Amino acid sequence: MQKDPIQRDEVIKQLVCQQFFIRPNLITDRTHRLQIEIQGAEHVFLHLSDFLYDLSLKGTDPTPNEVVLEEAAIFLQINPKLVLLRFHEKTHVFLREGLATEDILFITTISSILEVFDTQQFEKLVDQLYDSYIQLCIHKIPARDDNDISRHFFAGIRRLGEIADPNFSLLHNVLKCVTLAKLFQIHINHDQSLIQEYFQIVMNKIISGGI
Repeated sequence: MQKDPIQRDEVIKQLVCQQFFIRPNLITDRTHRLQIEIQGAEHVFLHLSDFLYDLSLKGTDPTPNEVVLEEAAIFLQINPKLVLLRFHEKTHVFLREGLATEDILFITTISSILEVFDTQQFEKLVDQLYDSYIQLCIHKIPARDDNDISRHFFAGIRRLGEIADPNFSLLHNVLKCVTLAKLFQIHINHDQSLIQEYFQIVMNKIISGGI
């Protein structure tokens, strides 16, 4: 008996919302312990969902999907090679075993785009934190050599990731929303001072080594 096709619009909305967004305008951390309201966030969510829904993803041949992946990556300003790599990592077993269905290729295409976007926004946040950390080291923290500074910083980032720190995760998701708003030219309104408070909390945890 043939299974009914998935509801693509609902799948996309679930993938976009996952560990990121609560309608109508809340950005959340991964664990939903913290939320921050950003007016206009729902428009960002809908534009991204519509953009992904409108991608031409049909059939069980992965080649057309690879073209779509590259085009989507260029629009979202993420690395096309990384998106293709992620797609191949997720689909190679299905393709090798002849188990790839249209639904599987659709889901892996969408998730590959979102995962690489997420990763690159994470790296962007880490860069921002590192720049601020270096400035603090120069002015407030006793002199250390460059290797010691980097080790301490990245040990702090790793620790925050391991415990799923909600402040760190929330900052990551806020950055994603801000970036997407710029890409889709959507006006959003958020409390920058509150976001800066979370930024400082994360910075203090990195400096102190505390959790």
